Amino acid sequence: MDSAHALKKTDMPMIFLALLNFTAGAMHVIFEFRLLEYDGYYRKFIQRRNILTGFVFLYFSFGILWMNKSQKQATVLFQIFWWVLFTVVVVSFWGSVTTLSMIKAWLPLSESLILLLTGLLGIFLSIKVLKSME
Repeated sequence: MDSAHALKKTDMPMIFLALLNFTAGAMHVIFEFRLLEYDGYYRKFIQRRNILTGFVFLYFSFGILWMNKSQKQATVLFQIFWWVLFTVVVVSFWGSVTTLSMIKAWLPLSESLILLLTGLLGIFLSIKVLKSME
């Protein structure tokens, strides 16, 4: 690999942020299939909200890797707001079945702790990426 194509140390936070967003987006899209098992008054609303959330995460994931610099800066700046809002809203209005309930069997941590740590990581990486772009 020549030096023109080599990853720079400053690219790593952006790659980790893209992976974090991709993982969150994929989990929300996969959770759609689990939501089909449940019946209830708010099911369609929850499905629409969930798929929209998944696609926002996927948009962020691909956007910060392939947008031009000004678009990337705007997206990363919005991501800071998104991660704060997402974390606060989900912790405040915790449902009985969440996207994180899919991984409860593999991780011994509580779902709210996983969400809080993931949200903080998303905020931290977004700030780090934004500062590296200045």
